[in-house]
Amino acid sequence: MNSDGLTGYRFSHEGWWSGYYTLVIQTDTASKCAAECDKDDKCIAFNYQYGYNKYCGGYHSLSSLISTTDSRAYIK
Repeated sequence: MNSDGLTGYRFSHEGWWSGYYTLVIQTDTASKCAAECDKDDKCIAFNYQYGYNKYCGGYHSLSSLISTTDSRAYIK
C-alpha cells in the first residue's frame, strides 16, 4: 500500500486496464488522480498517463491488463 506516496493505493503495473474509464481528468500528478478516485465510492483503481498527454482514468471494475511505458496503474 501507499505506492509512490499515494496513500491507500498499491502499484499494479506499467499501463492501464482495457474497458471503460469511469473518471477521466487532465492532470499533472498521480496524487490528483488518487484524490479524484477517492471522491468516488465506486472507484477501485486508476491509471496515470505521465507522457505527452497527462491524464488519469478511474475504474469501477477491472479487465485485462494493458502494458505500456508511459502510464502507471494503481489499485485501492
